[in-house]
Amino acid sequence: MFKNLALKGLICVIGAFFISLSVGIIYLWGIITIYGTSYFRIVTLNNTVTEDLTDIVFPLTLLGQVKHTIFQAISMPIVTRYANKMSARMTCCVCGMAMSSLTYLSSLTHNFYTFALLFGLGNGIIIGIIYILPISHCYSFFPRKRKFLSMAIISASGIGTLIFAIMAENCMNINDLSL
Repeated sequence: MFKNLALKGLICVIGAFFISLSVGIIYLWGIITIYGTSYFRIVTLNNTVTEDLTDIVFPLTLLGQVKHTIFQAISMPIVTRYANKMSARMTCCVCGMAMSSLTYLSSLTHNFYTFALLFGLGNGIIIGIIYILPISHCYSFFPRKRKFLSMAIISASGIGTLIFAIMAENCMNINDLSL
């Protein structure tokens, strides 16, 4: 498609930036915990769902990432061979669709524990897969710019958290009620 490797590399860096931007959404749970707690109290008509209970979602996400990171470290030759054989683009697309699907399915559930497993653990595992793959793929285009690439792409995760935090607050608290 692109004959110029520099242009192809630039497009890869832009794509990696946007993937990392979307990965930043996982850190929103601290902001939206109170809304999630209220939602599950209303839907289940049960006051046993507390903020202490809903706080478990973020650690589940990190557990999913750690679990996958350990697996990835052990099976790095297999993951590298798979990425070379099936393409990093396809892996990122499949992970993106899986993450979107899990987020959508978790929004439909009325059971908090199902939500926690789908949103927390499921997305954590997918983020563990997708987090480093775009960065390593960009390294193949610009091997002498690894520090800059890492800084630019990983910073997108923090920028994503900032952007999506503002969006989430405005979507969930339309009337600007104090909590």
